[in-house]
Amino acid sequence: MWSCASADEEPLSCYQCRVERNEDCTDAFLKPCPTNQAYDVCMVSVTNHAGHVWIEKKCALGPCDLRDPKQSDGLGLDKCDRSQNTYSCFECCKGNGCNKSSAYGLRASSSSLMLIFSLSVTLLVSLFTFGQSGGMAGAAATAVKS
Repeated sequence: MWSCASADEEPLSCYQCRVERNEDCTDAFLKPCPTNQAYDVCMVSVTNHAGHVWIEKKCALGPCDLRDPKQSDGLGLDKCDRSQNTYSCFECCKGNGCNKSSAYGLRASSSSLMLIFSLSVTLLVSLFTFGQSGGMAGAAATAVKS
């Protein structure tokens, strides 16, 4: 039996799911990789077949691609052409839980949306407060009244 971890080391843990929406692959799907192979990376694949998108996250064996993109393309390792009706994109990473999201633009999670919303509100409050406290907006308003 193969194992990528030594006796003292925990096996790699990756998100392991097949879902239509990224947010459906919750922390409940973060599990240790099976010990039947020497899994050393986590993988995310996004497949679109005629408009139906599937996201699969799993343990994998690295490397996921070759260093030379021409060789990877020639061997058909990645067909990530989002301009087509059907495509398949994948990405690998090293580290426990690193495949939670992907550089391939998986749908934003609710925590990401909440962060963007919070930053927007903070910026608006700061601008409003600056204008009320005699900042540039207050100075401009005073100059117009004079």
